[in-house]
Order: sequence, then structure tokens, then C-alpha cells
Amino acid sequence: MAIALYGLVAFAIIFSGALSGLFLARLLPEHYRHDATRRVVQTSMAMVSLLSALVLGLLVATAKKQIRHEQSRSRGVCRQFDAA
Repeated sequence: MAIALYGLVAFAIIFSGALSGLFLARLLPEHYRHDATRRVVQTSMAMVSLLSALVLGLLVATAKKQIRHEQSRSRGVCRQFDAA
């Protein structure tokens, strides 16, 4: 239950941030809304998303490695009990 609550809170925070960003974009001065500025923001967001994907990939790989290690340890213990 706590995990679902964390996910719901994270979704609410991200969604409210997106909505506030849409609202605040209209209040920005004109010189912040030029194409050059948009390209800089898009490039920086692409870099952030790329690094986030890399971190998540490494996290999943580490978790998978840990699970495989624990499985091999538990199989070893089962074999010891089988042999006895």
C-alpha cells in the first residue's frame, strides 16, 4: 500500500509541475520565448532524459545481478540440504 501511495504522490508532484510550467510559460517575457532559447531548453532536456535513462538502466542491471546472485546462493543451500 505504501508503494502505491509513493507512486501517487510522485505522479501528483510531476503533474502539478507540468501544469504550473504550462501556466508560467505564458507569463514569460518575449525574449525568453525565441527559437534559440527553445532549442537550448530542448537540448538540455534531451540530455537530462538521456542521463536518466542511463541511470535507470544501470539500476535495473544492478538489481538483476543481485537477484541472480541471491538465486545462485539459495540453490547452493538447497543442494547442501539435498546432499545431506
